[in-house]
Amino acid sequence: MILSILAATPIAGAVLLALLPRGTTSHLPAKVVALAVSLITLALSLAVLAQYEPSDGGYQLTEQHTWIKAFGAH
Repeated sequence: MILSILAATPIAGAVLLALLPRGTTSHLPAKVVALAVSLITLALSLAVLAQYEPSDGGYQLTEQHTWIKAFGAH
């Protein structure tokens, strides 16, 4: 679940930045939102790093979601 959230965080931040009002002369709100989203993304990626085990082989931290149940696609 954390990988999906990690992938969606920058996208959500970009959408949030696009929704900010434009008419202001100060770019401070946009910079604060961008910094906050960047720090959240950093924190999530550090959480993923903490869960990674270098001694284990194969895939780690994978996610499986059912896509089309009738076809068995996931």
